[in-house]
Amino acid sequence: MRIFAWWKFGNSFIWKFIIKMAERNREISDIEIALQLAFHIENPCTVEVNGRTENIRDFYLRELREYVLPKLTNPYAKEFLQEVIKQYS
Repeated sequence: MRIFAWWKFGNSFIWKFIIKMAERNREISDIEIALQLAFHIENPCTVEVNGRTENIRDFYLRELREYVLPKLTNPYAKEFLQEVIKQYS
């Protein structure tokens, strides 16, 4: 399956990437989405909470489970992301 519209993933964090590609008039494959998500999970952003720096990997993993995996149709992309989830859960 290839997508062109950001609405497919609702308001999840991946929408910025999808919109950027859509603005370039480019379709995005499930594999590209999987690789982008894996990068963010392996190299999570950090936020400051109560004076402590925390990474937001758990947020990424939750978004992946709830919004992204159910909507991907490429079995290789799904399997790859499920392995990433196993590794970091």
